[in-house]
Amino acid sequence: MGTSSTVNTIKRDAGLLTMIWRGVRIRCPRCGGGKLFKSFFKLKERCPTCGYKIVREEGFWLGGYVMNVVIGEGLLAIYLLIFAARVIANPDLHIRPWLAGAIALAIIPPALFFPMSRTTWMAMDLQMHPLEPYEVAEADLALEDMKRGGS
Repeated sequence: MGTSSTVNTIKRDAGLLTMIWRGVRIRCPRCGGGKLFKSFFKLKERCPTCGYKIVREEGFWLGGYVMNVVIGEGLLAIYLLIFAARVIANPDLHIRPWLAGAIALAIIPPALFFPMSRTTWMAMDLQMHPLEPYEVAEADLALEDMKRGGS
């Protein structure tokens, strides 16, 4: 069947922090390869470097969504606490600029964090649920197919 490279083994040095750092940098947590996204909001099916199947099971992205919501809502909560403190100190404070800021804070950071939340969740999931032997074999086959010019 031809020779196969050893890129599809998880290196011993790829611990939790290494994988999460790769995720934060929007890279594959398994190999550190990039170009995982077709567009800003759409991931490829597999990592083009190691063949890792990105969506491993139904409901895979729930953790990524939770991460994104927690960070977005956390920023908004901090903003609202600052607003409350300012209103207490100055009851005549105009609310419109603060409301515009809150709306922007509720929309922009979660949208910007979206790719990073996906790849960071991939890292956490891969650390909690290491690849099964059949997944490594599938990744090898997919990588060989991608090298030959397949999908």
